Amino acid sequence: MGRLINIENKRFGELVALSLSERKGKYGGRLWLCRCDCGEEKEIYLGSLLSGRSKSCGLHRGRSSKIIELKGMTFGLWTVLEEAGRTKLQQVRWLCRCGCGSERIVNGQDLISGKSQSCGCSRKHRYGEKGPRWKGGLTKIGKLVRNHLVRTTTWVQDVFARDDYICQRCSKRGGRLQAHHLIELSTIIIMENIKTVEDIYECDLLFDLSNGIILCEDCHLWVHTKKNKKKEYITSCVAQ
Repeated sequence: MGRLINIENKRFGELVALSLSERKGKYGGRLWLCRCDCGEEKEIYLGSLLSGRSKSCGLHRGRSSKIIELKGMTFGLWTVLEEAGRTKLQQVRWLCRCGCGSERIVNGQDLISGKSQSCGCSRKHRYGEKGPRWKGGLTKIGKLVRNHLVRTTTWVQDVFARDDYICQRCSKRGGRLQAHHLIELSTIIIMENIKTVEDIYECDLLFDLSNGIILCEDCHLWVHTKKNKKKEYITSCVAQ
């Protein structure tokens, strides 16, 4: 008979061995009753403890049983006030106050990872007149202009017919072709101070066939990217 190894009161990761169990494992292995740092008690094979395969009760696998203290810390606009319990997955939740004054309970992992940085009030300042990319409402007006060009005029069809359904950059015929303004719509809207539907119909440049060409989808996307350093189909028209 092999020598009995006594591990009573010894620690193995988050486990502390309490006593040798009267039971034996399925294959005759010795079991030790252990207490985990989370408070759970469980019988674990002696071999698993000694080899390091078992270091906790396993109920909170993948999550530390120790709470990372976040009280008083700031994450974005959040200031952590106090612990507010745990989720069903044992993740710690915290009561936080946003810079705008509102209070909410936030998952601690979302705070640490940066997923949550405010109650959402900061998003209100990213768009609209207070947003850093605000250009006087050009996006809304641009959509209005495009809708009227396509739905109420024949400008697009006339440009297609004139260019014989051939991309004017790569000479590809057919496929997904698009009409492109040489002087961009955003520039025309600013130049002509277009704000209403009436302004759209009074602007001759919008419906001027000489200000339009046909491009395939790929070429149209390329023309509007930073790769188009020479500003093809834009500077050439302005120069004329």
